[in-house]
Amino acid sequence: GVDLVTPRTYCATNYEDLNLVVNHIRKKYSDHKIFAVGVSLGGIKLGGYLSKCYDDCHISYSMIVSAPMNVFYSCEELEKTQYFFTFNRHLTRNLSRYFKKNKHLFETDERYDCKAIAKCNSIREFDTHFICKQFNYDSYEDYYRDACLDSKIQNIQVPTLFLNAADDMFSPERALPFDKIKQNPYTAMVCTKYGGHISFCEGLMPTGCNYSCRLLRDYINYVLNEIDEEEKKLPKSSKSENKKLEKLE
Repeated sequence: GVDLVTPRTYCATNYEDLNLVVNHIRKKYSDHKIFAVGVSLGGIKLGGYLSKCYDDCHISYSMIVSAPMNVFYSCEELEKTQYFFTFNRHLTRNLSRYFKKNKHLFETDERYDCKAIAKCNSIREFDTHFICKQFNYDSYEDYYRDACLDSKIQNIQVPTLFLNAADDMFSPERALPFDKIKQNPYTAMVCTKYGGHISFCEGLMPTGCNYSCRLLRDYINYVLNEIDEEEKKLPKSSKSENKKLEKLE
């Protein structure tokens, strides 16, 4: 809800901001492991980032929650009547209002049809008229194809746990790439029957820690215990050498 200070917004396939943050943390805490969590659109960005970085990736472990795995399926699902009026149009109108609030940053740019952006009723329309123009995609098909996470699973080389729900309207069950996740030794998935989109609520009064919080906590505890066990196995000389190497990096 803050005012934009530059004519640049978000894109599911742009990783410059994430790369900047990861490198900053790595430089500041060179002797620490980095654990990254991506949620929804953030999950698409984190998964895409991991698939591109290969051996240069400074992230050691990751968890991706409710990320749309195939954006085309997500688009189809959100354009069904029951989801179009409850989610799609509501989200799009909020995006259009935000654009109008910051229109002065874009109205002199010939790429944008400001009237068309202000009248968008679906996320696909908003992506076509605004996001694609901003990040140089010829069409929403090109953008969505590039954003599909299911085609990048095989390139992820960082231990990554996916959490999705079968009833997630943003990432329907038919879009979940179970086979590809099984084939990659670095990836695993937990798929619950219910949970919606980033909800995973529990109990009669679901105000406390939910399933995704508990799973994340267990995952981090497991990772930290594994690191401790590995450290204990190393002789003292090896430990000091490892610290020297990490400082050199």
